Amino acid sequence: MNSALAVRNNAVAELIRQSDLPDNKRWKNRFKIHSETSGRVYIISQNKFHGHWGCSCMSWRVPKFCKIPGPNYGKYGRYCKHLTALGLPLFEQPYEVQRIRLK
Repeated sequence: MNSALAVRNNAVAELIRQSDLPDNKRWKNRFKIHSETSGRVYIISQNKFHGHWGCSCMSWRVPKFCKIPGPNYGKYGRYCKHLTALGLPLFEQPYEVQRIRLK
């Protein structure tokens, strides 16, 4: 695993650890993030049953064709810039965050 991915994993793991949001019936590992472009607060969380990550922003809630440059460009599904910024996978791909020691 490269060090950039390890740093992102550790950052997400720390956000989860510091969060005071409880799990609910469908979502676990819930934490808040603040928008960089507005005063909104979004909740990032992991689906308990399928293991994918989601966001409360409108961009993630409404499936569409991806406009983010890169390997997912043009792919249809759920995505948002908040998950991308945290290094979490898009399009409802399962992913487990683990704290990783950097050497």
